[in-house]
Amino acid sequence: MNRQITILQKLGEGTEYTIRQLAVLCETSYKMMQDELWDLNAVLEKKKCQTRITIQSGKGVALEQADRGEIDALIRELQQKEEQREQTKEYWIKKIAFQLLSEDYLKVDTLCEQMAASRTYVNKFLTEAKQRLEKKDIHVCSRPHYGLYSQGSEENIRSFLFEELVHEPEKTQNELLLIEPVDLLLLKEEIMAYIHKFEFRMSDVNLEQFLLYSTILAVRVRKGKTVEQSGVEPEHETGEYILSERIASSVANFANIEIGREEIWWIHRFLVGKCVKKTGKPEKETGVLIESVIEKAIALVKEKYGFDFEKDIELYSSLAIHLKALMERVSLRNYSVNPMLDEVKSYSLLAYDMAVDISILINRMTDAVLPDDEISYIAIYFHLAIERKGRNLKYVRALVVCPTGKGMSELVTVILKKQYGEYLSAIKTCSYYELPGMPFEEYDYIFTMAPLKLEVPLPVIEFSLNESVCRAREVKLKSLGIEKNTYPLLQFSSEKLFFADVRATNKREALEEITERLGKVIKLSEDFVESVMRREKIVPTELENGFAIPHPLERGKAERSFFSVTVLMTPIVWDKRKIRIILLSYIEGDSENLGLFYDSFAQLVSNREYTAMLAEKPTYECLTDIARRISRELNL
Repeated sequence: MNRQITILQKLGEGTEYTIRQLAVLCETSYKMMQDELWDLNAVLEKKKCQTRITIQSGKGVALEQADRGEIDALIRELQQKEEQREQTKEYWIKKIAFQLLSEDYLKVDTLCEQMAASRTYVNKFLTEAKQRLEKKDIHVCSRPHYGLYSQGSEENIRSFLFEELVHEPEKTQNELLLIEPVDLLLLKEEIMAYIHKFEFRMSDVNLEQFLLYSTILAVRVRKGKTVEQSGVEPEHETGEYILSERIASSVANFANIEIGREEIWWIHRFLVGKCVKKTGKPEKETGVLIESVIEKAIALVKEKYGFDFEKDIELYSSLAIHLKALMERVSLRNYSVNPMLDEVKSYSLLAYDMAVDISILINRMTDAVLPDDEISYIAIYFHLAIERKGRNLKYVRALVVCPTGKGMSELVTVILKKQYGEYLSAIKTCSYYELPGMPFEEYDYIFTMAPLKLEVPLPVIEFSLNESVCRAREVKLKSLGIEKNTYPLLQFSSEKLFFADVRATNKREALEEITERLGKVIKLSEDFVESVMRREKIVPTELENGFAIPHPLERGKAERSFFSVTVLMTPIVWDKRKIRIILLSYIEGDSENLGLFYDSFAQLVSNREYTAMLAEKPTYECLTDIARRISRELNL
């Protein structure tokens, strides 16, 4: 996002920020942020706005004489310009890549003319286009006097085109593929008619993706490009295959060219696992595999995460349906794309972790490698199961003692019931002298307004009336299994697990340094770092907002659960994103409060302001303040 937009949005909320905090929010340096504030003030002055940005020592950066209308209008104008710039950059990177794939030869001078730009400027876009193609094993070569050309399998080329276009609007898709919308209208109508005729059900997302898939096929076939069939020949009597034949015939008419059975196979590989015929049932062998996967997945989640879903019939049925389609996609190595991938990873951290472990299980049982998108779909079902299960609170049985008499104890009882009665299953009052004769086995905690001289077999919470709200909060957290004087986010953390002076240049270097420090506080396995790296190899744990959340892949890698926070001296590129804060953790599944921890955890990583706060003030006290704010946000 444009830095000036971020500055106006944040300051427009009426909150004061330091220059360093704004620099972190905008992912830039302190000096660059000073220049940005100067430039933004110049823009406000040029537009004759009454709003100005002020910087005062001890107070920070704020808006003076702020006019909400002026601010909103300027933000909209900047957003439009930013969108145009980003769209132009991304568009030309894709445009160059697509031209390399569609033309026999492409000269840099031709691109300079198309973009009306210098060779230096064009080469920046060309370099990024080449890098994207390389990831799909498509190589860009050069031939003297002819220009650039691409080399790669047709399967990889079509896969690249699909992945680059799937999130683009239809207008951009048509522009990049160099086709007129009217040309495709009849073809798409025929495809949809066949899907309805054969009574296949397909989600809106899958239908849109299939139409794009078919469009790419038509464009490539028209250029004389065909795929090579691989894998097992599909059964010709199935509904999916017959539907594929009909669609292939329509594509042949569109392209005005004969196409072979390899293109029917290409269509079939997308349809299998992405649409469901009304009478469709899994084969016996597949059914046994699905049952085995579900059984082992439920057991894994129970053992590692402490969630028992054995009686969740809805999870069983929804997973069975999803896995039937997934197994078909696995057989063809043709996976679904999830347009909500980032949202799922940030919002459902606990469920996503479960899904990663289940994906490893599926990979071992099917010899597949499930991509991030497929893992995120599995996470959705477990997130819903967690929501259905709820928190299963353990309610506290409280014994209230007051040395000044039973009357004061009863007053305290009223206060406790009023504020946190929903977490207290029983409250009994007694005087100090009655305490020795009380049946302690019937209570969980003793509340007292003065220190007890008597030894008692229960945890004791001391409080005064003016601290009742604060202490009552501890009762609530205790009822949920959280240690005294902590917040859900910090139940596995401590000041000894907070590091603010780590320097690193890459992921491994950072993990090795953090692990070395952790090893002085907690006993870790010798292969702790390697276990974390194995987890990173499956799916990198970088998130938006500057956080990374690495953790070991296997169990038994630490003597106990822990949650460490490291604020790097300077950001590093984790996989693709810049990371400033590393949340290295190891959480065993024997805690009944994992849900609250992960809720707080998700709240932390989804808010860029928390990144800014920790970068500006990298201390455990700041982390505690953030944990307190998160607990308030979650009404804990």
